[in-house]
Amino acid sequence: MKVTVVLIVLSSICSFVAASTFDFTKGKRLLNEMGNLIYQRFEFNRSDTYQFFLEASNMPPYSWDIQKFKIAKKIVENKNSAYTMIFGGSSVTAGHDNYYAQSHPFVFERRIAPILEALGVKLVVRNIAQGANNCRPFDYCYESMGGDTADFIAWEQSFNCGRDRAIFEYMARLAYWYNAVIYYIASGGWMPSGCPPSQVSCGFPSSHSFPSKLNTCLFFYTYAHLLKSTHR
Repeated sequence: MKVTVVLIVLSSICSFVAASTFDFTKGKRLLNEMGNLIYQRFEFNRSDTYQFFLEASNMPPYSWDIQKFKIAKKIVENKNSAYTMIFGGSSVTAGHDNYYAQSHPFVFERRIAPILEALGVKLVVRNIAQGANNCRPFDYCYESMGGDTADFIAWEQSFNCGRDRAIFEYMARLAYWYNAVIYYIASGGWMPSGCPPSQVSCGFPSSHSFPSKLNTCLFFYTYAHLLKSTHR
């Protein structure tokens, strides 16, 4: 999940706009280092791994374009601009079984903040996720817990209400009210059925490999990483 979010912003930063108030050279160097780290760590040279990334990155092209516009606009305006991200969700995003500071939103912040800082944009990350929380009323509290300003909203509660269409619609409307982009992060909250197994091996780095095959329906591994078994 976190690599998908990282690449969303990396793609956005490609829309650099020339300005005299940021260190373009430093930003480009840090960006190249980060891109190389992601490429090597998640083995994008393997067709099955990269194929899984494309499948898991469930954000439409126009959402990517919005991200590019938002960041480019903040760079040009350069008025103490901040790019604010609110991450909501379950224990997966809250970082349970790890330290809170090791949760994926804050890993993302540590990796990306220096790049945006070089471009004159402050990255603000707020992790409001909680373990074993119901979508109602939690999803009604994004503003009270995460603040009334956001450019990017992440929702990761498919484990609790992955089939609740009303919740998906509400979160989309919430993002519209925020003037933000919504990113739905899947966390294994449903069991696909009626789909024949694929012959494509699981697209995970070698340290997280499993002998099972990908199902042609979309699913994701969650705590199974720790248990060395599949959780769908």
